[in-house]
Amino acid sequence: MITDDYIPNVSTYKTLSKLSGQSLINLLKLWQDNELTKVNNQKLLTKFLQTYYKDNSSKKIYKKRQIIDKFIEFYPKGLNLLQISQIDIKWIKETLNLLWFKSMSNKFLKIGSFNDEFIIKLSNQISKFYLNHIKLEKIDNQFLILRIQLFDLNSSSSLSSSLNFFKTQSPIFIIIPQNSKNLIHNNSNSLNIIFQSLSKILDIDFQNSISNQNYFKSLNSILKLNSIQTQNLGIWNIYNSNSIDISPFDDLSKHDTLNLNNIKNLNNLNEKFKEISWLRFKSSSVIKRPNDDQLDYYKSKIPFQFKTFQLQNKFINSININLKLKGNDIFAGIHELTDLGYLNVETLPNWLTGEDSTNEVEINEDLNINLI
Repeated sequence: MITDDYIPNVSTYKTLSKLSGQSLINLLKLWQDNELTKVNNQKLLTKFLQTYYKDNSSKKIYKKRQIIDKFIEFYPKGLNLLQISQIDIKWIKETLNLLWFKSMSNKFLKIGSFNDEFIIKLSNQISKFYLNHIKLEKIDNQFLILRIQLFDLNSSSSLSSSLNFFKTQSPIFIIIPQNSKNLIHNNSNSLNIIFQSLSKILDIDFQNSISNQNYFKSLNSILKLNSIQTQNLGIWNIYNSNSIDISPFDDLSKHDTLNLNNIKNLNNLNEKFKEISWLRFKSSSVIKRPNDDQLDYYKSKIPFQFKTFQLQNKFINSININLKLKGNDIFAGIHELTDLGYLNVETLPNWLTGEDSTNEVEINEDLNINLI
């Protein structure tokens, strides 16, 4: 196993560019609690952070490139594997640039069994084929993220070479939900070796589904859509927070629905709807603000210029409706209309949020999609 302090030959700028400027600042502060990640020149760091927060208070916007340049100044030798792993794990929880696949095991997986001993066993097993570095992070005791970094083949010629000349592969991410038979992961040419190693250690068989093209747009959507809260949507979503039901022994006059102080103001309500819109259209709960480093706040990942919806009715002599939408990015336009309040994002049909990938979609009488 390659240790956390090893600095691979990768682009520091490219690695840091994965995160937003604010995320980088938060991570920089977190790193100061660990000897492997803290900045050597603490005076320089303190001066930068003081200037950064002072400028922020005066509403001066720091460009992400300026922040990255400071990171490069703080870490002139580059980032080590621990830092890169933490950046990647934070990135995969926010990005839309990865396709996630689902594979199934023949037994339920309990995240409590994935500990330091498991990491050592897994690394030793993978070391028969590759030099590797493994990072494990638990999220809210609901799931864990396994990041596996593979290097060149562990042959006799490779072992006699310097690690600095080893070519790194793209990292493999495996998401393990609590008490589930499913594994969520990205694609990799070396994935079979990882699954074989996991099978041997855990005594579990896995069925890889990449060949079936069952992929998901973002990790955040998968985790949210697997929660019990998805059973209480629309007008029923208030039951998720227990803000309607109270104990029969409580004072009914103090019910939340009768307490005007608990009614949110319009601005907070609009912010809530914007978060819902961003999740439905962009599959992420992290809202990108207009001053972030991006070309367009509403821009779709894959812009559609033309879309046809055929609303079919099964009744005789009924009217069928053809709905054609045209524009530079039609779903970006619908997204903007929801933020402006012209469309209700909570009742908007799924097919108007860009969930399907075809140009022509048939809608049945239940407002569900039938692909043409």
